[in-house]
Amino acid sequence: MASPEHPGSPGWTGPMATGPECPHPGPEGHLEAQDSPSPHLSMTTWELQEYWRKERGCWTHVKLLFEITSACMEERKVSKFVMYQIVLIQTGSFESNKAILERCYSDFEMLQKSLQKAFREETEEVAFPKKHLMGNFTEEMISERKPAFRKYLRPLYSIRCIRRSREFIDFLTRPELKEAFSCLRAF
Repeated sequence: MASPEHPGSPGWTGPMATGPECPHPGPEGHLEAQDSPSPHLSMTTWELQEYWRKERGCWTHVKLLFEITSACMEERKVSKFVMYQIVLIQTGSFESNKAILERCYSDFEMLQKSLQKAFREETEEVAFPKKHLMGNFTEEMISERKPAFRKYLRPLYSIRCIRRSREFIDFLTRPELKEAFSCLRAF
């Protein structure tokens, strides 16, 4: 079933990838030919496996980075707290996407407690910034917690079951969803 029309075939005369280059999908212009059958239909299983192995090697891994860019004190009627701005940056895709969230220490603490309950073994090695009864609003404490929260979120995201967990996703999305829903209800 090998054919000189397909990459990976013994008779292939088109460009071949060597080293870190990505393999080309086939003869020039084959992607634009909408009504022609897929060029991979006549490839042998081995040829197809080799083609996809090379193709996979060219993919960039998408990663999510967490940065705590700023912190500010907020005062409500009965409470005072520090709100940390978290910037989530998606790298490795064609376009870098980013989202900006704001969370306070108690939001991080609720995440930690819920993850410990659901994923005790997975979270054993993840360091969570300690709670202090005094001095939470000093510049020194705030500047210590910013990198500590970043160092807390990165390993959590690297653990697949946590990254996909309801607890983690709620931490990243729930406050904004509640706010948006309350705005919708106002109409």
